[in-house]
Amino acid sequence: MVFIATYTKYRIEEIVHDLFRRRPDVPREPPIDVELILETTPNVVLEIVPNLARDIRIEACVCRQFMHRERRILVDAEIADSKPRAEYRFVLAEELAHVFLHDASIAEIHLPEDAVELLRHPDWWRMEFDAREFASRLLIPTAALLPATDAYYVHVVNDLGFDDHHRVLQGVAQLLAGKFDVPIARTLSRLSSQGLDERIEFSTIVRASELVIVIPTSDAWMPGLETKKAANG
Repeated sequence: MVFIATYTKYRIEEIVHDLFRRRPDVPREPPIDVELILETTPNVVLEIVPNLARDIRIEACVCRQFMHRERRILVDAEIADSKPRAEYRFVLAEELAHVFLHDASIAEIHLPEDAVELLRHPDWWRMEFDAREFASRLLIPTAALLPATDAYYVHVVNDLGFDDHHRVLQGVAQLLAGKFDVPIARTLSRLSSQGLDERIEFSTIVRASELVIVIPTSDAWMPGLETKKAANG
């Protein structure tokens, strides 16, 4: 049976950080140019394949050339051409994650049909979970996420107030999704992985009854907003 390596989110953060450290040519300003990273990663090529999802029932996969080190990232043409750019960018980042995290596991994946067989592996879910975690941290780097979350929290609560922490969280996530060009569902997952969703909700529930409202964006809480106590509630 194929061995599937697993990672903690902290180890994935280290791998992504090391990738950026070794790639000074990649601009750090969002949105991160995942296509540049993919196109300039050694022994990795991108192929847009018509009807991949229709014929094989997978939207994307990584295949290894026979007797060769080259990895082919195959993406269904409909995803590349028709779906929103944010979705396509995340698919690229997720498949690139398999190259960095699961190279040994895909060594025998030579054709898309082989990738379908790998889907039946009992630990496939963990392979996908780690790949999505990598993709999220690649497209939404922690160093950029923290100050952006702080700033957008201030913007959202100034607009919506503190009455509904779910709306505040959705509002922050929507702004982050636009800034980083990532689907909002992945942005919400990224906030959760960083522990920022609970901190946003807590800070919002405190609401205007406190003299100081803070949105903590790291282990040390960072001031995000000061507001005067509402008169008479």
